Amino acid sequence: MPEGDTIFLTAKRLHTAAAGRRIERFRALDPRLDRTDVEGAVIDGVEARAKHLLMHLSDGTTLHTHMQMKGKWRIAQRRASPQSTSDAARIVIDTEAVSLICSLVQSARWIDMSRLPVDDWLHRIGPDILSPQFDVVGGARRLLQHAELSIAEALLDQGAVSGIGNVYKCETLFLCETDPRRPATGTSEQRRVELLQTCRKWMLRNLERGPRRTRFGPGGPVHWVYERAGQRCLKCDTLVEVFRQGVQLRPTYYCPDCQR
Repeated sequence: MPEGDTIFLTAKRLHTAAAGRRIERFRALDPRLDRTDVEGAVIDGVEARAKHLLMHLSDGTTLHTHMQMKGKWRIAQRRASPQSTSDAARIVIDTEAVSLICSLVQSARWIDMSRLPVDDWLHRIGPDILSPQFDVVGGARRLLQHAELSIAEALLDQGAVSGIGNVYKCETLFLCETDPRRPATGTSEQRRVELLQTCRKWMLRNLERGPRRTRFGPGGPVHWVYERAGQRCLKCDTLVEVFRQGVQLRPTYYCPDCQR
């Protein structure tokens, strides 16, 4: 699943390319999503809310997409002939200059932001860790809302704090020398604040660079532990290990010596 920084950059690119442009043709593979009545509407803007992407139109409707594991948006120069809608390209939006193509997305819908029910999942997501208004102390307290979770699972709980994915979970726990199996409720508030500050710092830093990385230097791995199981820890030379956690069995990479 794309991390919050990926969605943030995707929204920024889509907004730059398409905001203020009129939709000339809209096609979707899902007939429930396909609407010709949005043709002629102007794309007012595109924004990210954690791992959700919202495209707001001048007619008051919003296209909400969630990328899940493989979905992605790309921008192409508008061709003379219309873009085709294939199984990979689930949504194609043609403007006079560019085409916006959404591929492999599993979750997409039209919504009216002003009429969303209070129990809608967009209302249920926690504060976005990349938001300029993000409250680190408040976020640290929200990590405790499910007492049964480990600290690693709590960091991935999008209802507590949204935008953190598996890469930043693993790297943040390593950088803060925290055992991923420690109960969230057994992790001090000071440590939870440190975890969120560290995670936010690296996510913001990666908004300004190329491929995501949490380790900088002349050569060598771009991550400290993520996807490095069986390799030597770059701090203590212990072998990095991996195990699976949570309902979704997400892999957690960690150093058993640095993260006792």
